[in-house]
Formats: sequence, structure tokens, C-alpha cells
Amino acid sequence: MLLDLITRSQPMVLHKELYASIALLAGVMYFGMMYFTVPELITTIATLVVGFTARMATVQLRWRLPVFVLEEPKEDKLLENKAKKAEKPLSFSAFLFVSAR
Repeated sequence: MLLDLITRSQPMVLHKELYASIALLAGVMYFGMMYFTVPELITTIATLVVGFTARMATVQLRWRLPVFVLEEPKEDKLLENKAKKAEKPLSFSAFLFVSAR
């Protein structure tokens, strides 16, 4: 996540893929098995197999997390439309009119 912050890209944890959820599930599974005194070798192998299988299943079956999309208020859309119109080159008389405001 630190690399994502340095490069100013969206952290992978915030994407719709399930890799962080699967890592959390594998971690809980590992500590749960260790709590119930399952031998460490069996715990490690079982956790790796379950985590890898779950991750590959999500990739193959294209399972995704729901994504929250914040809709912009209508006022922002109006301002955005005005900004798009303002990007067009202005004639000299239109420039004088706009800058006189």
C-alpha cells in the first residue's frame, strides 16, 4: 500500500477484486488452526492450498466485490458542463465579454 501512496495510484485493497478478503480469510484460518493446536506443517499447507484455490477461483469465475459509486449532485454536473463549454476556443469578442464579467 505504501508503493500505491508514493505512486499516487489507487491501492489494490480498494479495487473490486477479492484478494484482500481472501488474504484475511487465510489469516483467520491459520490463526484458528494454530489456536486449536493443529500441527504447524498441516496448518501452513492447508492455509496455502485454501488461499491459492480461493484466489484462483475468484479469477477464473470473475467474482467481484460490489463497488460503491458516488453520484455527483446535479449542480456539479452543471458546473462540469460549463467547464467543458469553456474549454472551446473563444473568439476575440467572446473573450472580451467573458473577461468583462
